Amino acid sequence: MGTDKACERRSGESESYPFWLKINCTLLAYGQPLVLDPPKREKINPNPVGELELLNRGGAITLRLGVPRAPAKLTFVFGLQWCSPGISVPRSHGVLLGRLDAAVVGWSDITKLYQERFGVPPVGEKVFIWTRQLVNGRTDALKQTSAIVPGPEGQGT
Repeated sequence: MGTDKACERRSGESESYPFWLKINCTLLAYGQPLVLDPPKREKINPNPVGELELLNRGGAITLRLGVPRAPAKLTFVFGLQWCSPGISVPRSHGVLLGRLDAAVVGWSDITKLYQERFGVPPVGEKVFIWTRQLVNGRTDALKQTSAIVPGPEGQGT
C-alpha cells in the first residue's frame, strides 16, 4: 500500500515536469528569468493593442501601435519585413522584435524596434505586426495588425 502512494506521488511529479519545462521555455524565449516553481496562474486580459499606424512625414517613416489601455506589463512585438500590399495572410508570424514600450497618449512607438531589424519600409509596401502578452510564463494568442506605408503627407497619396 505504501508503495502505491509513492508511485502516485512520483507519477504526479513527472506530470508536473512538462508543465515546469513549458513555463521555463516560454520565459527563456522571451528573455525572462527562469523559475524553480511554476508561478501562480493569473488571468490574461484580452490584448488591448490595436491598429498599426504608419506615418510618413517628409520621408521619415514612423510605426506606432494604438494602445487605448495598458496591456500586460510584458507585451512583445513581432514583425515581418515589409511585403507586397496584395498579401493578406503572411506565411509566418514574424520574428520577435522586442518589448512594447509604454504608450504615450494612446500610442506606442515601435519604429526603432522595426527598423533595427528590417530597415525603413518603402512607400506602398505592407507591414505586418503581431503582439503577444506574457503573464507568469503564460502567453495569449498572437494579435495581428497591418498597414501600408503611405506617401509623404501633403502629397495626396
